[in-house]
Amino acid sequence: MPAYLLLFAEHADALSYLNTHGADVADQFQVESCLGAQLRQIIERWGFVGIGQVTDPLIPTVTFLQRQ
Repeated sequence: MPAYLLLFAEHADALSYLNTHGADVADQFQVESCLGAQLRQIIERWGFVGIGQVTDPLIPTVTFLQRQ
């Protein structure tokens, strides 16, 4: 199953998304801040196929991009 790294504009948005849409599995996730320059290394290290940019954590609205 392909896995995506979810990106949020704010730390609070990530927590809101997780609490709203994944409360039953929240203990299986980690919310961390990072620099844009670190994203490629994180994606490669953990084997993600791309990123999901979350623009609205409550609805949710997610744009998925795959790495090349």
